[in-house]
Amino acid sequence: MQFKAVKKNLESLHDKIVAPINKLNQNLIIVADGLLNYIPFAALIDKKSNYLLEKHNISYINSATLLQQLQAKKSNNGKLLAFAPSFNNSNLLELPNNLKEAKDCADYFKGQVLSHDNATLQNFNTKSTNYSILHLATHAVFNDEAPEFSFLAFTTKNKQNGYLYTKDLYNLKLNANLVTLSACESGIGDLKRGEGLLSLARGFYFSGAQSISSTLWKINDASSAVLMSGFYKNLSKGQPKDLALQQAKLTFVQQNKDNALSHPYYWSAFVISGNTEPLTSTHYWLWIIAGILLIVILGILLKKKNS
Repeated sequence: MQFKAVKKNLESLHDKIVAPINKLNQNLIIVADGLLNYIPFAALIDKKSNYLLEKHNISYINSATLLQQLQAKKSNNGKLLAFAPSFNNSNLLELPNNLKEAKDCADYFKGQVLSHDNATLQNFNTKSTNYSILHLATHAVFNDEAPEFSFLAFTTKNKQNGYLYTKDLYNLKLNANLVTLSACESGIGDLKRGEGLLSLARGFYFSGAQSISSTLWKINDASSAVLMSGFYKNLSKGQPKDLALQQAKLTFVQQNKDNALSHPYYWSAFVISGNTEPLTSTHYWLWIIAGILLIVILGILLKKKNS
């Protein structure tokens, strides 16, 4: 769809949903209802042609009760496990940039990247509980007739099952502070009255995840790799997750302002939900500086003592 038509719709949505609110905080937590679950609020455009993204870091949650529960969880070892499956033994297309994406994200956190024949469902089931950051650069397939059979795809090896179905997530026990589902439509699901959106992302909450980065539509493999690298870079600096994603998107838009990649399709599909507290302490540099100063002071004292 051409940007003029998209812009008109985004402006209309802003006028109806956001404009009537007198004052908005910089941090927006959206509890969407019904079809609003499908809207990328960061891409809404005001009368000055500014994206909502430019002034607000945005996150999502199903309910205030769930947010309180997620914020109460504190387990986090800071280790990352990333998966970049291959699909030469399946009917799914290869993702040319998923391994690069996984490796780029792993540059910012200690951990492990499992790719090709190692990126199996079996390895996910056995290893995932030992990591607080799970990054899945893969395919997600949404089943609109039977949402419980929507799945994330892993490498199929020796005829083993390579699909992690939504229904299987309810039996997992994760310790993840962040699960990133860098896959098509991983945040899309079936709307149920009184229950909200039943999606792969929702399933990970039942598995124990504190926060989830997911997508609202079919994403571009190359632009996703760039966005995710920026996201993890910002996370490694101690930024809250919603701010880290906002800044990664703004950087991406700025870098591509003169080409088609600035279109909201390429950057606004990614959303963050749940507990958006930082993965790392923002004060770690203070501890490093304090340690260096202590060593210097001890060195001076020892030098004076021996002189």
